[in-house]
Amino acid sequence: MAPETLSEQEILAAYVHFYDLRGGGVETAIKSDKQALGISRRNKKSFTAQQMIVQLNTLAHNLLVWFRAWMVQHWQTIIRLGLFRLVRDLL
Repeated sequence: MAPETLSEQEILAAYVHFYDLRGGGVETAIKSDKQALGISRRNKKSFTAQQMIVQLNTLAHNLLVWFRAWMVQHWQTIIRLGLFRLVRDLL
C-alpha cells in the first residue's frame, strides 16, 4: 500500500486546524502566575535586580504549587483552585 501524498495546501490546512485545537495551557499558566503573584509591573533598572525578581517569582510559584499538592491530600476541593484563587481566597 503506497503512502498518500498531500499537497502543500492540505498540509497547511492541517497545521491551521491543529493549531486552533490547542488548549493554550502555557498562556493560561503565565496569566495565572501574573495575577496570583502580582508580577505584572515589577521591572528593575539593573540586570541583577531584575534576575532576582524573576528568581523570587519562580520560588513563589513553586511554593504555591507544592502547597496545593500537599493540601490536596487533606482537602480534595483545593485542586479546583487556580493560583490566583488560592492566594486570594485561601491564603
